[in-house]
Order: sequence, then structure tokens, then C-alpha cells
Amino acid sequence: MKSIFYIALAAVLIILVTALLTGFLIIKLQAEALPQLQFTEIMYNPAGADADHEWLEIFNYSTSTSYIINADWRFNDGSNHQLSLVLGDELIEPFEYLVLAADDQIFLQDYPDYQGSLVDTVMSLNNSQDNLSLSVDVGQSFFATTTYQSTGGGDDNGYSLVWLEENWQESAVIGGAPGFDDLLVGPVSTSTAEITDDQPTSTDETLDDDFATSTPAVTDDTPTSTLETLGEGEQTPTSTEEGVAYASQIMINEILANPAGSDTEAEWLELYNREAVAVDLEGWQLGDDSQNRYTVSQSDYASTTIAAFGYFVVYRQESGLALNNDGDSVKLYQPDGNLLDQAEYIETAKDSWSYVKNGGNWYWTMEPTPGWPNVIKDEEPVLQCPAQKTVYVEKAASTTTAETLAVPPTVAFNQADYQGLMINEFMPDPQGSDAAEWVELYNASSSALALSGLRLDDAEGGSSPYAFSASASIPAFEYFLVLKPDSRLSLNNSDDSVRLLGPDDQIVQTVLYQGVKENWSYNYDAVNEEWLWSPSSTPGAVNHQPAVFAAEQAVNQAEAAVITAEETDVFYDLAEIKNLDKGVLVKTQGAVTALPGVLGKNIFYISAPDLSAGLQVYFGSVALPPFIIGDVLAIKGKTSTVQGEPRINLLKDSQPEIIGRLQLNQPELTAIDELDDGLAGNVIRVSGELVERQGNNYYLDDGSGELKVYLKTSADIAKPEVEEGYFMDVTGILSLTKSGYRLLPRVQADINFGQVLGVVQEIELSDEVITAQADNQEKNLLKYSVYGGSGLVVALLSLLIRLKFLK
Repeated sequence: MKSIFYIALAAVLIILVTALLTGFLIIKLQAEALPQLQFTEIMYNPAGADADHEWLEIFNYSTSTSYIINADWRFNDGSNHQLSLVLGDELIEPFEYLVLAADDQIFLQDYPDYQGSLVDTVMSLNNSQDNLSLSVDVGQSFFATTTYQSTGGGDDNGYSLVWLEENWQESAVIGGAPGFDDLLVGPVSTSTAEITDDQPTSTDETLDDDFATSTPAVTDDTPTSTLETLGEGEQTPTSTEEGVAYASQIMINEILANPAGSDTEAEWLELYNREAVAVDLEGWQLGDDSQNRYTVSQSDYASTTIAAFGYFVVYRQESGLALNNDGDSVKLYQPDGNLLDQAEYIETAKDSWSYVKNGGNWYWTMEPTPGWPNVIKDEEPVLQCPAQKTVYVEKAASTTTAETLAVPPTVAFNQADYQGLMINEFMPDPQGSDAAEWVELYNASSSALALSGLRLDDAEGGSSPYAFSASASIPAFEYFLVLKPDSRLSLNNSDDSVRLLGPDDQIVQTVLYQGVKENWSYNYDAVNEEWLWSPSSTPGAVNHQPAVFAAEQAVNQAEAAVITAEETDVFYDLAEIKNLDKGVLVKTQGAVTALPGVLGKNIFYISAPDLSAGLQVYFGSVALPPFIIGDVLAIKGKTSTVQGEPRINLLKDSQPEIIGRLQLNQPELTAIDELDDGLAGNVIRVSGELVERQGNNYYLDDGSGELKVYLKTSADIAKPEVEEGYFMDVTGILSLTKSGYRLLPRVQADINFGQVLGVVQEIELSDEVITAQADNQEKNLLKYSVYGGSGLVVALLSLLIRLKFLK
């Protein structure tokens, strides 16, 4: 009987050993099937501010396998982050590089010649050390894991870390070499031989055509790195003495050859400094296709210094360079006459369009940005503008120097002191050229107000903000005009907004407008506290009173009569409306999910009773009945879109009708990777880990993707006291913007949060429970499989020995 027992037990042990060995082989095969990718370069602590300048390089070292980046891929720096392809394609070929950037636009500004594949992702790299890895299964397992330390180099000095000889080492060139083999870029020659006529002296001649960010060869024993020759706070030399190495990272970045209005005063070109050190441009030269050259001189500017990663704008009125509208070129020379960079355009320049460099290529854009990062825009967007507030701001004299276009200074700002300052009137579509646009401010207080640190802007994502100069002020009870040639603000002729911003970009006042008519200004009526269009503008003077607007109101009423006389008997449900073209007259109904004024002054939201679809409703000047969340409204209007999100514009004589009331259920949880345009405008609920917080923006990751939660000021929601790593459960309206989805909570109760104390996985082996960290899951499972298998093999052998002796 003992013999039979031990035979049975031995059989069980054999089965267990077989299972463990099978699991071992599966784990081994899975490991071998993982992509053969490796981190090869890390810019973890750029010189100066880290914000959005961080990036990583990945290399496919497989000799025959290509890998496709899909929605399941994640980058992990302590949290999982989705990957969004910006340049190139999803396929990583053998021996090909891929760059992950914290901000793709800033990366392309820093490396404008980069032409490889580029992925945008969330990234927050530690400045001392960090662990990095990739995942192809939504963060369930990881590969290509690496650890870097600041002791390897690249710590706030402009250099990157590169993987060489199985170690992280400091890069050979300032800025690193994203997308290139660091050995091929190589350190700059330190030969003591003098440069001869046969030796190349320009960046383009010393490097591969696709990469032009290395320092050029120098003479004598001059150090090859700019940072090596400078102390803290110093600038690169501009002396023409023998042996001096001039900065090689200055480039032509933007050209405006055909501005609105006078070319003589408004033409300009912009330089960008790709180096981590400020450069004095005194003595540098600019030229065009003619023989004319302009030498940058301190007599023309308050300062000739271009900041690290900064911009320098040269206007025609200083340079005297006249750019042809039908094709020309711009050339940049170092002080010794060496041609460093040039840009050529052959197409006829459109009115007010600039020519900009982005990612190694040049593009035409309708949105010039002198002194700011380039914006590629080739069609007029439909903008969603912030809600109007009754807050106030002051203003100052404007200038057009590079100093004015720089980032505004940080100053003490008490909004209570500016209650008398307000946007009072503006002209978005003047007769003839739009160069005649203007914005008027008014100081209704009894004291003069300083404008230093304040900025004037249009809708978010539009023109670059205009910063008032340090000496700007507005006297008591006086007006101040900001003209377009000074501000460079371009107000849309359809829908847009005018905003006043505080020193920290807080919104001080916003005025939303639509329905623009040529040569009509938008006026504030202080008596009735409302905004009105007027055919008679009054720049620098008191606005006309309401009686003056009688003719305008008659025109509006006549237009409204035409619109409302049309047939509006067709009923559509909310889901159907999303598929209609703009301008279709519709009837529909839905339950109120966001009240007027909460997420915008002139909008509210409705949803289907089962929360299957939702829609924004714009009511403008339509009088609304008092309603609450859950009230079912019957409405009439026209279909429209804002930033790609469908909405309904109410007809002017069609007040919504309350036809019922529902008790709306709490929406079910939605996975972030399941969000689509069909859910835009609807109330949804998501839960996830807080991976990043910036001002009113909270970024949640639920394991399937990331979503931005934005607290609108108009919702009056107190910012939750949370830190990265906290768990948040948020309900709100899903909004669609040009940059993607965002979730808009409506009330404080829409936000719930708690602290996650830790997450482990349990792996049960025999009767022992072992906890393993998730990011080492594969290694630990393999280790315990080997341990468990070894124990079972020993037990099996002992049983077989006993069976032999029992016989």
C-alpha cells in the first residue's frame, strides 16, 4: 500500500514539475518576443528650466524586425503614459531611432532640423536618477528598462546622456544628437591646425545634411564647447579675434515678407537660439538676395542678446532689408562673415502669412508669432472662447522692440486694485485692411494704473499675447488704444474673444463676440451692462448710448424674422444632430446636465435621458426660463460646431420650453481609451491615478490612457488638495478642443479623491504567499517558478529513492 501511495504522489509531483517547466518556457519565449528596443539617449535635465524641454531617444537594435507602435504602448517613468505620434510613422524599422518628447512643439523648436519619428508623451524625469521602461501591453509588463544617474553627466549643462560601452555617458555635443548615432556626430575636433581655405567652416559642411546642430570646427586651442569657455551668467563671445569660436546654434526661424499694411515698417524676420547659453548678436549680419547686408548693432536695440532657447526679432525699419513678396532668401552670417544659415521661399507670400521652420521643413502659416514658438495654421479655426467676466485691467504704451515681445516680467499684482480697468471697445473687422484693428481700454477709477506685467490676448490658442511695456500706464478716467501694428493681435472676423491676462496668465477679463460686421465695433454699454455692436465706433472717446443703436437693432430683428420664418418642424434626437451639417434648423429635447454660466456665460448642456448622448447649447441673447439640473427642455435652433464639437445655436425668438423633469442617474465609469467624438458634450465619469497637475489642469491615468480634467473658473470649484499618485473619481462634461479631450467638472461634488497607499500583486506558490512589485512581476514570477520547481524535483527524487528501497 505504501508503494502505491508513493507512486501516486510521484505522479502528482511529475505533473507539477512539468507545469512549472512549461511556465518557465512560456515566460522565456515571451521575453524573447519582446521588442528589441533600447533607450540610447536621455535629455533629463536641460540647461535652465526643464519644463517641456526633456526628451528620450529609443533605438531598434534588431537586425530584421520592425515594430508597430499602437494604442497599447506605454512609456513609464514611475507612471504609465500614452504615446502620441507627431512625426513619421508608427513603424520602427531595424537600426532606426525614435524620439519621445515632453512637448513635441518645443522639441521641434529646440531641434528644428530633426526629421525622424517623433512621439509626444507625458514626461517628468528626475534630475538625480530615475528608472525608465517601455510596455506593449498597457503597462502590465515592461521591457527596455534602464536606470540613469546625474553622476554620468548632462546635469543642467546643456548636454545629454548617451548609452555607450554599456554605460550612460555625457554626450559629445551640446544639445545631444536626437535621432543620430552619437559616435557619428562625435566630439568636435580639437586640432591645433589653423583652418585653411580648403577646410569646411559651416555647420552644413562639417555634418551630415540631416543634422546641423554640432559646433563647427575651431582654430588653435580654443575649447570646443561654449559652456566650457563661459562662467555662470556669461554669454558666448562675439569678438573677431583669431581663435574665437562663434555660436553655431543660431538659426533663421520665421519670416514675414508681406505684412498687412506698410511693408516698410511691418516686415520682420526672427532668429532662434538653440543653445543653452545666451548669445550676444552684436556684429552678426543679415542679408537677402541683393548685395545688402545689415549688421546687428546695439544702437538699434535696447539689447542685442538672444536668450538661451530664446528669440530675436529684426524689423525692416532697423535692418533696411526689403523682402520680395514673390520670392527671396534670408541669410545669416557670423561676425567673421561665415554663412551660418539661410532660408529661401519661392512662392508668393500671402498677405499677413509668415514662413516658419518646423521639424527641419518650412511652412506657410496664417498665424505669425514674432518672439514666440511657431504655430502652423493654414485655415481659420472655429474657436470656443472663455466666458465673459466683469473684471478689470489697465494698459500701457506699447513698443515693438524685441524686449516687448519677450515673456512679461513677474510683478506683484492685486486684482482688487484694478476694478476700474476694463476692455471697453474693439474693432475686429475694419473696412479695408485688417491692419486697422484696435482694442480700447478704459480706466474708470480715480487713480492712474500701471500695466507692467499685464497682457492682451485673443482666444486661447490664437495669436501670441501682447505684453505691455514696463513703463505703460493709463491715467484716471482715460482711454488707451492698442493698435494691431503694435500688438500683432489678429481678431477673427467670425467668432473670437478679447482677453486681459494677469502676470501669471490668470484671466482678468474676457469678452466673447460673434456675428461680426465689417467696420462695426463691439461696445460696452455701462448703463445696461451689456455688449452691443455699433456701426459708429468711438476709439478714445465715450461709447454711444443705447439709443444710438436703434438702426442696428432694427437690422438684427429683420434678420431674426427671416431665420425664424423658416421651417423648423423636423425633430432630431441628440445623437442624430451630431451627424448633421452646420446650419441645419432642428428641433430636439434633452435633460439639463450643466446650467448656464457654469461652463461658459452663454452656454449650457443637455443630454439624452439615458445619458447616451449630449450636446452644448449656445443661447446668446435669448431669454431663458429658470431651470435646474434634470429639467427636460424642448428647443429649436441651428446646428453649429466649436473646435470640432457639435452644438446648437438657439434661434433668437425661440425660448426653450420646460416639458418635464428627470432624476438623472450617476453615469457609469468610462475607460479613457473608449472616449470618442460621439461622447463630446455628454456627462461622463472617469477614475484614475493623478499623474500630473498644472494649475487648473489635472491629468488622470486609468491604465488605458490619460485624460485632462480642467477646472473652469466660472464653475467656482475649489482646487482639490491632491498630489501625484492620488486616486481621483471625476464626473463632468466631456469637451472637445483642438488639443484633444478634456473633462469639465460642474460642481464641487463632481470631484472625489483619495490616497492610494500602495499596490502589490500576490503570487501564490504552494501554501506561501509572496508579494512582488508590479514592475518586477516577470522577473519575480520566473524566480519563484525556478525555486518552486527545484523544490519539487528534490521531493520527487527522494520519493523515487524511497520507492526503490521499499521494493
